[in-house]
Amino acid sequence: MNTLHRKPARKGGRIFILLLLAALLCVAGWYVLRDTTPPSLTITPEQGFLNADSQIVITALDEGVGLKRLNIRISQDGRDRVSVDKTFGSTTHKHEEIIPLNGQPLSEGPIEISVRADDGGLFLFSHSRKAEVTLTLDTKAPRIELHSTRHNISQGGSGLVAFGVDEDLRECALHIGDHEFPAYRQEDGSYLCLFGMPWDMGPDDFNPILRAVDLAGNISERNLPHHANARRFRSDRLNLPKSFLVRKGALFQRMFPDDPETDPLGRYIKINNELRRQNRAQLLEIGMNTSPEPLWEGVFTRSPGATTAKFGDNRDYYFEGVAVDNQTHLGVDLANHQNSPIEAANNGTVVFADFLGIYGKCVIVDHGLGLQSLYAHLSRMDVAKGDAVKKGQVVGLSGVTGLAGGDHLHFGIIVSGLPVQPREWWDPSWIRNNITPRLEK
Repeated sequence: MNTLHRKPARKGGRIFILLLLAALLCVAGWYVLRDTTPPSLTITPEQGFLNADSQIVITALDEGVGLKRLNIRISQDGRDRVSVDKTFGSTTHKHEEIIPLNGQPLSEGPIEISVRADDGGLFLFSHSRKAEVTLTLDTKAPRIELHSTRHNISQGGSGLVAFGVDEDLRECALHIGDHEFPAYRQEDGSYLCLFGMPWDMGPDDFNPILRAVDLAGNISERNLPHHANARRFRSDRLNLPKSFLVRKGALFQRMFPDDPETDPLGRYIKINNELRRQNRAQLLEIGMNTSPEPLWEGVFTRSPGATTAKFGDNRDYYFEGVAVDNQTHLGVDLANHQNSPIEAANNGTVVFADFLGIYGKCVIVDHGLGLQSLYAHLSRMDVAKGDAVKKGQVVGLSGVTGLAGGDHLHFGIIVSGLPVQPREWWDPSWIRNNITPRLEK
């Protein structure tokens, strides 16, 4: 009886052992095969140029068993110049290695970066990833050579500088206070930069600095030789009739129905300040939409009509004998007959033709290099954005849109978003002395 009962027990034990071994094999298989993906590698930057202050960032990531080894080689001319070897514990899933180039035994020219990352898989089940990039080390700043050596400019006026640079650039501009005037590369490889002296900046504060940044980020700066002249601008007094405030206030109330301001004077002051600032910001943005080459030819033409306001007029606004506001007039107002045809002052491309706040119906023509002409308060616009126009072509009719008190043209000249003195661009002598020679260099 006892013998008959022992045989099933031994058979059940063997089954248990087999099941246990199978479970252990499954666990071992899961451990070995749980990570079938090699680590990921990122090299930053992955292309382009480096300078002496640059750094190379290697990022290795393995979300499975984790990283085991990281090997980095930076070579030049077939020789390893920088080597980094790292070994990690099993819990390291991500590592970032930063290699500053400053002080490394590297010279100008191409450098090759080779990286290998291994994960912590066992024996034949481990995985690796390799990555290679070639970058160019450039530690020399660009050299600026001025082609125009003397620059006479007046407060509120314009100037043009011509120069060359010995290498390709990432960016280049003339900096004047808070203003930046981009330089544009021409077909022959030289650069032209049209700039303005702010109307509210005196000669003592005028310090134009030409700044060039090459593809590696090396920076050169050069002071621009110049002679700056101070200018005095007129003072003007404008009386605000209540009927004008009500009429213009109603117009802008329809445009901005959610504005809580209901008092006509308060609404006008808000428009004359807040909306003016918004429109000035729009002009700066529009000023960046420009041709990199000059589109204009010779002197700009002046629309017919009497000058009723000049550039730089310091305007005090009065209501019922009390001063309520102050603004600077940044254009020239020309009054002819009602709905006078308005012609383009020079060749160019229309970059704006729409309603523009205080300027009303407004056309802006780009003449290249950041130079743009503005035609405001129009009753009708005869061109559209994108149209090419010729000097003398009608762009619209004068009117009273925006904050205009009577029918007239507000004409403005803008350089990279900065309003400048239009009178200079009407003057053949000024063009001949300050613009034409630079364009011909």
